[in-house]
Amino acid sequence: MRHEFFFDRDPLAFRAILNFLAKGKLRLLREVCNVALNVELLYWGINLGQMEVCCRQRVIHCVEELAEHERKEEEWRERRRALRASVAQGGLFSMLGEAVENPHSGAAGKLFAFLSISMVVVTVVSLCMSSMSDQQEEEAMGKCSQKCRSLFVVESVCVAWFSIEFLVRFLHTQSKLEFARGPLT
Repeated sequence: MRHEFFFDRDPLAFRAILNFLAKGKLRLLREVCNVALNVELLYWGINLGQMEVCCRQRVIHCVEELAEHERKEEEWRERRRALRASVAQGGLFSMLGEAVENPHSGAAGKLFAFLSISMVVVTVVSLCMSSMSDQQEEEAMGKCSQKCRSLFVVESVCVAWFSIEFLVRFLHTQSKLEFARGPLT
């Protein structure tokens, strides 16, 4: 009977641990993921305090970044679950709000996102056309041709679309103050 043990762990991180056991110094290796090394250290019961200060700070920083990222992802998932629950309980307005907020909510969300992007493109093209020299000359003389009227109608439709989108987002949000403070408002 052979007295062998097999540990199915991260081989790169284990090299750092084996190096520590052999030489008594715990250091980062370039090819080792800091988070994976921290997991291995916890598994083997090795205190992170035995690592050199510079290396320890990098590992702690990476672990904290990962924890923060996971916390934000969980918050996002929780908001999505709450939103889906309110949509399931709510009526037409809740479904409209979900479509506006989340393009992945279904066909309505995808259609709304497509229309919003189309309106942005139309607005940009319209603004470019209105800044052309012949259009500016017409406006300076106080005349308004058919082209001028058409651009006005197109811009009015786009402004109405964006206003409705803003209103639906505002009315659908849970926290009006958080919505108002948001960078994309």
